Amino acid sequence: MLFSCSNTEKELHKFAFTDNFPDEQTKDVTIYYSDSAKIKMKLVSPLMERYTKSSGDFTEFKDGLEVFFYSDSGTLDNFVRANYAKHLTEEKKMIAKHDVVAKNNLGDILNTEHLVWDQEKQLFYSDEFVKITTKDEIIYGDGFEANEDFSIYKIKNIKGIIAVDDTQEE
Repeated sequence: MLFSCSNTEKELHKFAFTDNFPDEQTKDVTIYYSDSAKIKMKLVSPLMERYTKSSGDFTEFKDGLEVFFYSDSGTLDNFVRANYAKHLTEEKKMIAKHDVVAKNNLGDILNTEHLVWDQEKQLFYSDEFVKITTKDEIIYGDGFEANEDFSIYKIKNIKGIIAVDDTQEE
């Protein structure tokens, strides 16, 4: 008996790898970055996918991520959380989107839908709506720029400042 199997080209194409398929996929990721034996950053994500493309390599965090930044003394300087992020390898930029929250060690909280971290320039920025909550006020604007630890920042096109009064009437 002789048997033969054949598949059409269309059927074979279903199983072929495409440009949309990641080169590497890792689940429940925790990555530490250090310099001179000191932890500088910790990245945590439920899913990390790396892509190698002719247009440039990148890493995608489709299920979100948290990034913790540490000072030289090992204390937590700030953190960033987003529901989606993409790291552009050659450009050395991380683009965070969808419910982005950043908090510095002073307790200031940034909320936005889009934040870019430029690793070479060591700064964060956004050209979209931002809300910054400090212990004394809430500031709204259309754009933002800050140093890497969020200790110094400026808000572009400020829309309003609301003073927060912590005193309560009894």
